[in-house]
Amino acid sequence: MPELKLPHGGKPRVMLLSLGCVKNEVDAETALGELVGEEFTLTLSPEDADVVLINTCAFIEPARVEARETIEEILSFKKNGTPKIGVMGCYAQRYGAQIRQDYPEVDGVFGLAAYGRISKLCYSMLKGKKVVEGMSKNRPVAEGPRLLSTPISYSYLRISDGCSNHCSYCAIPLIRGKHQSRDFQTVVGEAADLDDNGIKELVIIGQDITMYAQDHFTQGSLDFLLDNLVGNTSNCRLRLMYAHPAHIHEEIVQKIGSENRICSYLDLPIQHINTEILARMNRKYDRAKVEEILSWFNEHAPDAVLRTSIIVGFPGETKEQFNELLEFVKEGHFKYLGAFAYSPEEDTKASNMANQLDEETKQQRLDLIMQAQQEVTFNWLDSRVGSELEVIVDELTEDGGYICRSEYEAPEVDGIIFIPANETSGNEYNVGDTISVTIFERYDYDLIARVQ
Repeated sequence: MPELKLPHGGKPRVMLLSLGCVKNEVDAETALGELVGEEFTLTLSPEDADVVLINTCAFIEPARVEARETIEEILSFKKNGTPKIGVMGCYAQRYGAQIRQDYPEVDGVFGLAAYGRISKLCYSMLKGKKVVEGMSKNRPVAEGPRLLSTPISYSYLRISDGCSNHCSYCAIPLIRGKHQSRDFQTVVGEAADLDDNGIKELVIIGQDITMYAQDHFTQGSLDFLLDNLVGNTSNCRLRLMYAHPAHIHEEIVQKIGSENRICSYLDLPIQHINTEILARMNRKYDRAKVEEILSWFNEHAPDAVLRTSIIVGFPGETKEQFNELLEFVKEGHFKYLGAFAYSPEEDTKASNMANQLDEETKQQRLDLIMQAQQEVTFNWLDSRVGSELEVIVDELTEDGGYICRSEYEAPEVDGIIFIPANETSGNEYNVGDTISVTIFERYDYDLIARVQ
């Protein structure tokens, strides 16, 4: 550690705030692992910190607003030059010059290529330097030991970063660059280490996990990787998130249906169902492809739970095209669904398309979709009352209850299974424990259970 004299006489204290998606969360864990390895002390208070790092998101305008508001909030704690403030992540990558212009009191702006040097950049800020670094899009995926922010019940396993799909509405390739698969041996080794350390579920993530190894940066394929993840771990289950419909194939569905340690669950973001809209979104599949994937699940994994995301109000979306989507949602193929009103993103093709819809129309369509999905989800949850299943404890509540999930719920995005304190049969459990329960009630999007 470089020689550095601080007013409190101790090791430099750092606070890291992470905004946005779980891919950002993994970046934050990587940065924290590096900082702890370089003898920084972590703090949760900006008033106690020598350095505050803000890991930002820039995917859509609400995320950019949150980034700016967070920067302004942390700047309000700055007195006599302390704490030093570094802005990192996607907002810094894309809008670094704007940050420096709007917030001259910010001490550092770090792009996505700065990972692996975060500690050195923090020391530079502590020495009074203004730092701008890591803005290149030609960068490897962030690597290094992680300081996990999740409970022992689950951890994220990133297998790739960036995206080469170039959907017409999406800015991710402009921010994170092209798709890059992580090295096969590195991914398998990380999974084995997490499994050895007691992690009960590995949530496999990337902007598009179905493109794993298709960039020739590493060996194999997603199928091959899954086989080796199962073969090189012994306790954890695997959950697949962000599977692009254009690239998924039947063998993946067969694995979901046949391999006990792969959750009967898939996140499959379809974005729309009308073929013309999908073509203008540059999604590279049509309605027939989505229906083919659903038929694979009906044949090979009929009990699997599917989650999806959709966009309403895409430029030029007619009432008839929207109604096609609405009727498809009502069919109930997806038990969980996230819907978003289209937002024109700077420098994307869709932002320049004709026939942009007004905000009122987009919001009305969003409300109709969410109402339809609520009925689908509630009916499915009601059908689960009386069922018996295994759950993993994610969290203990202050009143002695347990927040849990089964293989049918992904962390942070789906509902939970709650065991009240008076339904534990007198047993006590820890985070990460597996419990056999019976569902006896639905409460909104969550289920209530008792220990068998």
